Amino acid sequence: MATIKAFVRSKQELANVRFRLLDGQAQLYYKSKILVSPKDFDEKNGQLKRSAKVSPADRAETNEKIRSLQNTIISVYERNTPQNSEQLTLLLNGGTNKIASLADIIEMYTETHKLKNERKKHYHTIKNKVLEFEEKNYKISLSALSYKDIQNLYNFISSTISENTAIGHIKKIRAVVRYAVDLGYIKEYPFKKFKISKEIYGTPQYLTMSEVEHLYNYDFANRPKLAVQRDIFVFQCLIGCRVGNLIKLTKNNINDGILEYIPLKTIENSGAVVRVPLHKWVIDILNKYKDLKGDKLLPFISQQKYNDTIKDFFEAAGLNRTVTILNPRTRTEEKRKLCEIASSHMARRTFIGNLYKQVQDPNLIGSMSGHVEGSRAFARYRQIDDDIKKNIISLLE
Repeated sequence: MATIKAFVRSKQELANVRFRLLDGQAQLYYKSKILVSPKDFDEKNGQLKRSAKVSPADRAETNEKIRSLQNTIISVYERNTPQNSEQLTLLLNGGTNKIASLADIIEMYTETHKLKNERKKHYHTIKNKVLEFEEKNYKISLSALSYKDIQNLYNFISSTISENTAIGHIKKIRAVVRYAVDLGYIKEYPFKKFKISKEIYGTPQYLTMSEVEHLYNYDFANRPKLAVQRDIFVFQCLIGCRVGNLIKLTKNNINDGILEYIPLKTIENSGAVVRVPLHKWVIDILNKYKDLKGDKLLPFISQQKYNDTIKDFFEAAGLNRTVTILNPRTRTEEKRKLCEIASSHMARRTFIGNLYKQVQDPNLIGSMSGHVEGSRAFARYRQIDDDIKKNIISLLE
């Protein structure tokens, strides 16, 4: 099995990080474009020292580049088995090899970077979008990737999905392209003049607690299947977890009146356990389904069916007040009925939004919603409404 080590040879003020790959009797070298001060470099660990005279952010970025390039060298070596350092250098600097397209470099990026499974899926989706673009339009030249190519690709991607999602996709493509430039696969960085818009999120819409109560007490006797999914939705409104976690909950997640779980979205970063005290309605719902066979906490169905059913019981219960939303495709204002935009994510917003009205402490609420401390995404779930503003102003009286 091949092993690799990073080192510096020069004692000059700045030196290129070099790599030595060993595989049995084979010994190959590669000189990278990563520049470091030899005094700051830890030869034993092959990275910048903690005491390096650079900012913590720059140190972390450089060490990540070194680690990523190590993985890349191993990947290229195993794909192509070069016989000497010159062949390895040619391969890594964009010579003839299996990395021949933008889709290839996206695949290579996901293989050589430490990414969560969910993020890997995003890159896989983007790779498929690139392949679809090339099938319907033209083949993109990786080495000559241009501003026009990026613009055409972005226009194609944004024509079928929301603007915010398209922005997320193009940001990931930018990261891949920067990586490809560093390795020499792309001659010039095409994003220099390409301006990426900022994601825009409208005012979060969620149920008031009186609407949650109305839904909870609504009689679905003639439509028992709706009643079951209504119970699950109300449960979600009062515990606030993402639907991915919701459908995986088991009876073992309840302990002494507390719901405990680790959010799937942050499990690979923090792994912090979220603990949510049970609301009285949650306790009633759990008692209602306590004899459910198996380990499942509640009679969950698939995410898609769950979201479809939510719209049905909203409409049946008369939850149809008109709200103002931002159309994600056109970014224009729209008036829609609540039942038309209802989804499992609205339950999560309902949990966060109603708690925020009671206590304006994002970190406290985030400890129960699964948001990491200081999360920028938290703002997309809560609304600073007039009641909150009036209460704050009253403190001055």
